[in-house]
Amino acid sequence: MEDLIACGARALTCLGLTVAVKWDVDVGDIVIVSREIRSEGTSYHYYLPPREEARTSQELLRSVVDACEELKAKHVVGPVFPTKVPYMVTAEAVERLREIGAAGIDMETTAVFSVGAYRGVRTAAAGGIGQVWQ
Repeated sequence: MEDLIACGARALTCLGLTVAVKWDVDVGDIVIVSREIRSEGTSYHYYLPPREEARTSQELLRSVVDACEELKAKHVVGPVFPTKVPYMVTAEAVERLREIGAAGIDMETTAVFSVGAYRGVRTAAAGGIGQVWQ
């Protein structure tokens, strides 16, 4: 990402995989990330204040939503929880995430949003659902 920015990128959209925690989605659906529920380390290295959320560019988010609607791709917009170990998240943690309205779990979006904010680059992220927590 830093290399792309150094080459002149002013907007970046990250596409990845998401473990869904919502009940109303299926494997293959798309989670469009509105913000990250911070709990990792990368965002702190990019000087995002501890109480500030890592957020998407609203313009790019709208573009991703529009593309999904045009393609009739089933999608949901919502916050995502970052972790380096998605398969080690406990059932209790998933229940807490559901209570606060999280859509899923991923590994990279907080870093993408934080680097973008620090470097003045618009960012968005979407993840294909590879697993749904039951």
